[in-house]
Amino acid sequence: NKADNFDREDYAPEFYALGLGQVYPISALHGTGVADVLDEVVLHLPKDIPEEEAKEEIRLAIVGRPNVGKSSLVNAFTGEQRMIVSNIAGTTRDAIDTELVHEGEAFRLIDTAGIRRRGKIQGSVEYYMVNRAEKAIARCECAMVVVNGEEGLTDGDKRVMKLAHDAGKACVIAVNKWDVKEPPNGQPKKQSQLKKDFTKIFRDQVPELSYAPIVFTSAKENAGLEPALDSVLSALESYNFRISTGQLNRLVQDAIFDKPHVIHGRAFKVYYSTQVATCPPTFVLFCNDPDLMHFSYQRYLLNKIRALFPLQGTPIRLFARSSHKKDQED
Repeated sequence: NKADNFDREDYAPEFYALGLGQVYPISALHGTGVADVLDEVVLHLPKDIPEEEAKEEIRLAIVGRPNVGKSSLVNAFTGEQRMIVSNIAGTTRDAIDTELVHEGEAFRLIDTAGIRRRGKIQGSVEYYMVNRAEKAIARCECAMVVVNGEEGLTDGDKRVMKLAHDAGKACVIAVNKWDVKEPPNGQPKKQSQLKKDFTKIFRDQVPELSYAPIVFTSAKENAGLEPALDSVLSALESYNFRISTGQLNRLVQDAIFDKPHVIHGRAFKVYYSTQVATCPPTFVLFCNDPDLMHFSYQRYLLNKIRALFPLQGTPIRLFARSSHKKDQED
């Protein structure tokens, strides 16, 4: 290098004495001789480079309101003290990625700062903390919403769940700190009954997330960790689910036959149904008039799909589109 003039190029033959092969005088500053070096490099590259398909990581966001044990759960999953853990809410200030392998699947765990209601955000630091947590949900495939089992379900928990649901992400509910859960009024109850009670409360209060599996964990006792990650894998199978067009059309037509939908004397008619996307599964019904599909009838059709295909862990989207087909009765 630095052969910026002819005098310096004349020194090149001296390097042949080293027995290292062809010598190329170059100047990185002026670009002289660089092309010749690159041409030589290309000649020595292998002709066929085997392509290895890298298996994509599962992006799992660990989300929840402050101080529900998100970082403790990540530490328990990895078996390492990767995250700072404290009883003081707001210890985690950013979205932090941690790698994990479970059942041969590579996970990227995204531990996020606790999410609070916008009106309760104090200062720019907490604003960016919440903003980054929401971005973590946007870039994940599955959101594990962590709830404090000691405190039970709160409005803050429901807001976090709504973020994941509205973003169209696969979702698993992890009820953490279950080791310190005490029966109400000091009355002894079996753990199985306590879990049933919590599940009923959750299903009653958050019906829109009826598809989300609930797992009970204790980061402190390393309890429930395997079922939690297994639930994520199951949710992602549902998240990537695809139904054949024939099956979908038969399902929709049978559902409409069983329960016709009529508004102001006009019947809702579906001519053709198809799945247009996965992650989450998204279906489009081509019909005579999209306005005739009331949200209650949309929910009825979604329930029919779930009755045949449980699809636990994933939201389902269903849209109506005009077929532009002339309905002779309209």
